Amino acid sequence: FLKLATESRLSALYTVALAVGLRRGEALGLMWDAVHLDEGVIEVRRQLQRYDGGLHLDDVVKTKSSRRKVRLPAFAIAALKQHRVRQMEERLAAGTVWRDTDLVFTSTIGTPLDPDNVKRDFDRLRRLPASRAATRTYRTAW
Repeated sequence: FLKLATESRLSALYTVALAVGLRRGEALGLMWDAVHLDEGVIEVRRQLQRYDGGLHLDDVVKTKSSRRKVRLPAFAIAALKQHRVRQMEERLAAGTVWRDTDLVFTSTIGTPLDPDNVKRDFDRLRRLPASRAATRTYRTAW
């Protein structure tokens, strides 16, 4: 699945989330201040959710034990480093349209990614014949 996902703009999101078992909202709520690439750790302390007709970044995760530090495997660190470069390029290309949210995973103009759109992209990739067998064990929440 991750090999197929390299073609997606969201490949770093899928790589990190699947490597360490993040829920979709936790991954989409990840901010750069919680990413410590030199230490190889991320802090899960926020989540992005849709409710009351909009997207909300909450400082409360699903359960008390969901607030945690997670060690990243080397391939996830590499994916985040590449993603950061891509995000900086998108920021330069967007110019004054860019919204500075400090979110790790954003649209091409810096806005939060809609969880429903991410799920649709994930499901599209998962339905590809080459990824079907490999994705049977992923959380249904994705």
